[in-house]
Amino acid sequence: MAKYKVYISSTYRDLMDYREKVIVFFRKKSVEENFELVSMEGYVADDIVPSVECINDVENCDIYILILANRYGYIPVDKEKNPNEFSITELEYEAAKENAKQSYEPAPDCSKTFASINETQKLSSPLIVCKLDLSKSNLSAIPKEVYSFTNLQELNLGTTLIPQTEINQLQKALPKCKITYILAQTKEKNLGYLYFTNKGELDKQSLTLLKDIATQLKQNAQSKIRLEADYSNETERTKFTTYITRVKRALYNQGVNEKLQQVSEKLTKRQVQQQQQQNNAPNYTSDNMSVIGINFPDNEKNRPINMKLLVQLLNVLVSYH
Repeated sequence: MAKYKVYISSTYRDLMDYREKVIVFFRKKSVEENFELVSMEGYVADDIVPSVECINDVENCDIYILILANRYGYIPVDKEKNPNEFSITELEYEAAKENAKQSYEPAPDCSKTFASINETQKLSSPLIVCKLDLSKSNLSAIPKEVYSFTNLQELNLGTTLIPQTEINQLQKALPKCKITYILAQTKEKNLGYLYFTNKGELDKQSLTLLKDIATQLKQNAQSKIRLEADYSNETERTKFTTYITRVKRALYNQGVNEKLQQVSEKLTKRQVQQQQQQNNAPNYTSDNMSVIGINFPDNEKNRPINMKLLVQLLNVLVSYH
């Protein structure tokens, strides 16, 4: 087994006794079996130890020990190699810091394929991950942890509901990674409407609908919803943004896993013609949003009629005559 190289760095004359204690420790037989000490005491006797030799030894060591006191130490005059006029001790320290950055960056382990994000969390560093198979994870979004796997070379998403835009974004972030996937066919359907009271709270019918939606989202990780609403000005846009936040919070409180990112939103600004038509409809209220279900089961027979929506549609039709 190769020995670990240990370098002792300090100013010399004022810290000779301290250096000696460290040297004595590493010369113990039980310690010397595993460690090889490198220090200026082992150099050829010169008045000044060449800085180049010191830096080389620091770069080749495994462990760097720095002993500090009051003296700054000798400053080698070399405008090219020491433009900042550092002492030899500080030059050694800077070299050790740079060496540590390179030494502690683990290499990727391409002999193993990790089968889940949870499995990778047990590693000492995300840089170890080289191959990742998430084909059985039923993902609808790219886990944020994947972006930390900068040494990732192969990623298998299998048949996935992850949007193409997200996959493209990941590919841009990890250009050396080969991403294998098949986009799953998605079915969209209007699940109904959510209505808000004057106080900005969901009404009773909307709470029932939300409870049913939460049940489906918990049962199937591939099911998703998109909250959609139209707005005519910034005040309405801000209001609907607040409503969306409340709906998401209500779903998460009912056990929907926020990390699966099953809830998205889409706010659209109304066209002038749309706004005029809706303003002409009596009893019209803008405090509602549609819920679009993605990959929800077909159960149209049991779906209740949305009476509020029916009344609004009738009002719009009446306004045209």
